[in-house]
Amino acid sequence: MEKINKKIGIFILNYNGLKWIKKNLHNIILNSPQATITIIDNNSHDSSIEYVKSTFPSVNIVEHRKNYGFAKGYNKVLLKNVDLDYFVIMNNDIMVTKNWINPILDLITKQNIGIVQPKIMNSQQREYFDYAGGAGGFIDILGIPFCKGRIMNNMEKDSGQYQKNTNIFWASGCCFMIDRFLFQDLNGFDEDFFMHQEEIDLCWRAQSLNKEIYYCAESTIYHH
Repeated sequence: MEKINKKIGIFILNYNGLKWIKKNLHNIILNSPQATITIIDNNSHDSSIEYVKSTFPSVNIVEHRKNYGFAKGYNKVLLKNVDLDYFVIMNNDIMVTKNWINPILDLITKQNIGIVQPKIMNSQQREYFDYAGGAGGFIDILGIPFCKGRIMNNMEKDSGQYQKNTNIFWASGCCFMIDRFLFQDLNGFDEDFFMHQEEIDLCWRAQSLNKEIYYCAESTIYHH
């Protein structure tokens, strides 16, 4: 794979997530050497930020004075950033795998691709796809969202059925990479969504700018 020289930032929104930071942050740092890592904190009161400061001094921290939710919490930071080429939106309850970023980065640099999500597996049952995104999101004729790898509340076992990089309708907000210029051209997430559905709206609007959304089968993460 050709080395791509791009500046990548991983942004992890946190609200009283000390449990998950203790469990996952070292894993993310270890397996993401290409990226800077920033914790965006929505006014936590569980000592999670004190823990990050003392344990992971290389991690950047942005502290909000109130809980702005998912959409505004990210927007207040990412809409002002002009130093990076790509943003990774990531939940604090994610574990990543070795070399997970490179396949996503290679894919997102293709023409007209603006957002890419990895294969999202379940951390408790690692052979199964995860509810929150699976192998990429779609929306049916009634406007109901669904994912490859998930049939209603039933998760599919990964038997290699989704091993091709494919165009999807929406990428899961628990982890995706987006072109910084695209995010800012879209004015970020719609802040009418405090949490949930904001990523579907973002991807829908990205397509109105002729940008494609992709699932990257070569990159795997685990969601708690």
